Amino acid sequence: MRAALWLALLSALVPSMPGQRKDLPPPNNDQVQTVRAALAEVSKGLYTSWTEKELARLGDASSVSLTKLFAGKELTPSDVDHALVIIGLSFASPELIQDSSDRQPRTTMFLLKSFEALPLDTTMKQRIAKTREMLLPMLSSAAKKDNASLTRGAAQQD
Repeated sequence: MRAALWLALLSALVPSMPGQRKDLPPPNNDQVQTVRAALAEVSKGLYTSWTEKELARLGDASSVSLTKLFAGKELTPSDVDHALVIIGLSFASPELIQDSSDRQPRTTMFLLKSFEALPLDTTMKQRIAKTREMLLPMLSSAAKKDNASLTRGAAQQD
């Protein structure tokens, strides 16, 4: 239930997050379709080089799409596992990310925080933490402060 609240909050905040450029159109259906196709592939235990290349161009936009695809869904450990693969592929080569604002993993950090609120085993929680650590150097100093306050706020609620 708590995870559903996090996802609902995240869905509401994504369009109005600070630092989001207003002159860019919202994430298009092609990005959502790309992530949907990647989730289908990853759920089968593999992915193609085409998928890897497409995700490498998305960066944070992949997490926006994941949020849309997961909205209102009760997430399972498999969903989180597949999402972590998508996130890893989306930030594997930051220099390939097309939109420079998507090189900042802001939405991804919110998504990871919502995953941490789920009842998951220790191994999955460690994978989430490892993913967060991988992404922290990509955050600007202002975004790091925002992320730290979110982390403190979530810890106080628990």
